[in-house]
This record gives sequence, structure tokens and C-alpha cells, in this order.
Amino acid sequence: MNSKHYIYKREKDMQINLDDVKSFFNSATTESKLAFIRDAQFTYLISDDIELKELVINE
Repeated sequence: MNSKHYIYKREKDMQINLDDVKSFFNSATTESKLAFIRDAQFTYLISDDIELKELVINE
């Protein structure tokens, strides 16, 4: 299997754009999605942003 792993780029204290995240999830590999979720949990984005949390749960 030869897949590309893309990382959703974000800077510290950067506001997350939900449309960008949705677009990322629509084209990202499973590995990339899991990396995003891991990073979002690690930086407390999911607990701070209810809409992002719902998006991740639905994904």
C-alpha cells in the first residue's frame, strides 16, 4: 500500500476553520485523520470547541 500522509497544519493558538477541517477530512487518509484527532486532543482543541468535537465524533 502506498498512501500519502498529510498533516493538517496549524500553529499554536491558531483558530480552527471548520470548513477547512471538513475539506481536510474529505480528502485525507485514515492515518492523516487519526493524526489530526490525536493532535486536537493533545492541544485540547476538541474539549474547547464543541463544533469541532461533533465533527470529529461524526468522522
